Amino acid sequence: MSDENYILIAAVISFLGALIVAIITVKNQFYISREQISKDLMIQERQLLNERIKYEFAVERENLKKLHLVLSKIAIENSLTVSYIQTSSNMSSDYFSNRYLENWQHLKEAKAIADIYYQDIRREIKELEGQMSCFWGSQKSLLETSSSENRTSWNGYLSEVEKMGRAISANVESIQYFISERGKSISKEVLDI
Repeated sequence: MSDENYILIAAVISFLGALIVAIITVKNQFYISREQISKDLMIQERQLLNERIKYEFAVERENLKKLHLVLSKIAIENSLTVSYIQTSSNMSSDYFSNRYLENWQHLKEAKAIADIYYQDIRREIKELEGQMSCFWGSQKSLLETSSSENRTSWNGYLSEVEKMGRAISANVESIQYFISERGKSISKEVLDI
């Protein structure tokens, strides 16, 4: 064999060696790139999930705040203090009816939030609905009854207003305690993300 053949064989072997090394390098780079892309996608998915969860917690906090404020309005409007103010101010029947309807709107707002987000307190909201109905019915009767002409009936209505006012207050406090505990839980869950 001539030197040229040896040189040719050496060149072919070198070329094949370089080709094999290049193929292996490309495969390894492809594998590394694929792994990196996979890791990047997982990180992005996790970040998006965390952002979505944080957004959902923010929405829930806003609903808790809204529910708490609505319940506070309900509690004050159905309180003994407001009853005494209404009784002593000779409130007109129309004005009283409008206040009653506004209260029902607050209750419906609380009920909607509970139905959509917090089924655990639906029963308490339903009880609140009945208590408010009794409170406002007794308050209307109290306003329409003269304490000097019919003291017995007036005292009976006042007693019922007081009873329902205390029941509403206790129910609202119970629901607001639930709201407070849920708020604490959200804060803890957000920190764990």
